[in-house]
Amino acid sequence: QNLKDLVEDEARFGGFVSVYKIVPEEMEDIKETLLDWCDDKELNLILTAGGTGFAPRDVTPEATREVIEREAPGMALAMLMGSLNVTPLAMLSRPVCGIRGKTLIINLPGSKKGSQCQNYRHAEEEKKKRKKKPWSLEH
Repeated sequence: QNLKDLVEDEARFGGFVSVYKIVPEEMEDIKETLLDWCDDKELNLILTAGGTGFAPRDVTPEATREVIEREAPGMALAMLMGSLNVTPLAMLSRPVCGIRGKTLIINLPGSKKGSQCQNYRHAEEEKKKRKKKPWSLEH
């Protein structure tokens, strides 16, 4: 529900959620979902939540890296910097941001506090460029 609230919030995105799925914390399941949403559904933006920590099952960044064609390290760095202003625990997150085709994928932390303090300016610009394409969420 946290990601849906972020996307539908007029102050942040003002978009709509077209696809929502809770994915098991397994590398192949995450990759399969990302590939489907990028290649088949051709979504503009995929936000993932969770799986970016240090636990052995936290494999979302690795799955994302295997799917993206171009990494956007500046976005991940900006997210971490913004989060560090809120909590020192942000240094324990390993987000990956990147592009596959025309889809921007952003890994958000699993905590509500961590995901809401992110800078979404670039994603908002992408939304304005491609108004006809829906948003998606993965958790």
